[in-house]
Amino acid sequence: LRPSEPGPAPKSPPKRAPRDANDASTSEPITLEGLTIERNDNMPSDAGPKPRSSLLSATERQAMDSRQERFKRILSKPTIDLDALREVAWNGIPANLRPVCWRLLLGYAPPNSDRREEVLRRKRAEYSGWVAQYYDLQGGMERDDSEITLVKQIGVDVPRTAPGVAFFHQTAIQKSLERILFIRAIRNPASSYVQGINDLVTPFLGVFLSEVVSGEDHNDMDQWEVDELKVEQLWQVEADCYWCLAKMLDSIQDHYTFAQPGIQKQVFKLSELVRRIDETMHKHIEEQGLQFLQFAFRWFNCLVLREVPFRLVARLWDTYTAEGADNFSDFLVYVCAALLLNWADKLKQMEFQELVMFLQHLPTDAWGAAELEMVLSKAYLWRALFGRSPSHLKT
Repeated sequence: LRPSEPGPAPKSPPKRAPRDANDASTSEPITLEGLTIERNDNMPSDAGPKPRSSLLSATERQAMDSRQERFKRILSKPTIDLDALREVAWNGIPANLRPVCWRLLLGYAPPNSDRREEVLRRKRAEYSGWVAQYYDLQGGMERDDSEITLVKQIGVDVPRTAPGVAFFHQTAIQKSLERILFIRAIRNPASSYVQGINDLVTPFLGVFLSEVVSGEDHNDMDQWEVDELKVEQLWQVEADCYWCLAKMLDSIQDHYTFAQPGIQKQVFKLSELVRRIDETMHKHIEEQGLQFLQFAFRWFNCLVLREVPFRLVARLWDTYTAEGADNFSDFLVYVCAALLLNWADKLKQMEFQELVMFLQHLPTDAWGAAELEMVLSKAYLWRALFGRSPSHLKT
């Protein structure tokens, strides 16, 4: 979580003023000594499907209820204060409020409550029309060679999506994935479809479907049966996934254009940031002949989604959405640095082959919310130190 500070309540992270660059002028490794981390148990947890309510003390339940009330107060306003919502959402959103908050924070749903339902209805109808026109080929349209190739590529990638989560291998879910990816590519010919975008749909599917599934297994995704949902419900979820994906990708479109120059830039920034934080670690990577692109490309391509257990992805994306579609890409560099340097002591003892294998298969399967929160805390601290001090990046 974010560092605790005395005095007035902190402002939202995107507006927090960083420390002066002169405070970080040495090249010694940066540590978290003296950083106060809030108790993780006070936060809603996505660490696993087992409900935590019975395990919480009365004090912890009271803290969670208080947090719910804070969100509800913000969301109950006729016009929602998005800055206030970002501030509370950065540290995690209660699962039952996450769909509403994501739509707002990504700019898909308008903050004005009087317009919200009409805008969502119109956007969902617009998506449905595109599916009928471009995917179902109603009206006598035919696909050209490039579209045929696109359909085949998506058809190959969709079954590989989230291999460890059985839910995403249900037929209805895979058809939704295919339609979302195809329409996104058709509507954005500059970036079209790139392998890895398929993974980016999965958090949205999980979150928006949680609004419409019911029963005792509501919190256990592997127990969800999409066939039991009404057709209208599934179409609504699918449309919301499409629009939120579009909002997120619009700001990082150069990540997915030819040669993916946006990712190349991000990897360079990561390399220089690691050099600044822990020069010994950076030097060891260079001495072993390992290029950051060899392991970090996938991190940026999939927004670190594949590097953490899926049960923690929604919590990670709470922070992404709170950062905002225009800002999260910058913060992602600091997240990747925190992820890499989490194992710095161990990595410094490894040679090339072992480094490659380790960094391409990070040992995060057993991670819970506490480990993810520590990564986010480090990323937040380092951005505060370096975010507006570009001199730490060598050109």
